[in-house]
Amino acid sequence: MSKIKFKTPFATTVGIGPVFETQEDKWNHVLKTASDYKCNILIEFGTYKGQGVLHYLNNGHFKKIISVEPVKEYFNESKEHLSKFENVELYNQKAIDYLTDSNLQEFSDDKILFFIDSHPQPPFVENSSMDLMDELNYIIENFKNSKYICLVDDVRIWGQKQGHPLKYKICKLLEDFSSHLEHYNDTMTFVP
Repeated sequence: MSKIKFKTPFATTVGIGPVFETQEDKWNHVLKTASDYKCNILIEFGTYKGQGVLHYLNNGHFKKIISVEPVKEYFNESKEHLSKFENVELYNQKAIDYLTDSNLQEFSDDKILFFIDSHPQPPFVENSSMDLMDELNYIIENFKNSKYICLVDDVRIWGQKQGHPLKYKICKLLEDFSSHLEHYNDTMTFVP
């Protein structure tokens, strides 16, 4: 695929547009993206209470679902609902810690969909966009020869603070390392 060129600066248009009407619409978009790109492993950052994972289990085709949730309360609640599923692994840590601690090379023959739900949740509100930048940098640097797709949610909040340059840094990073970028509703799909 050829690199996308934008007539207007890409970062000025990101986050402009509708958000998904329901959570189910967003989860179905995740499933459609996985299907379109033939991903059989889902690594989700932002489990919340596990409803999305349940939706993927009921409607998807994933060989394995790994979901990472930094907030202990949400992790515990999702664990209650999801611990009986053998193809689901749950982790209570920040996404960047999971990435640096885990051995994802075991999936070298698989195609991974990283679903990064980047909206801020207490206690990580202040650094959520910076965490996203770290996560994207880590994935780009460490999965150079891997087959993966990144789907990032909540693009409207990238660098929300007035004059915050992070939105432009994230967009520049994605432009530089993507063969294909797709902005749909409140998500950004990036294909290396």
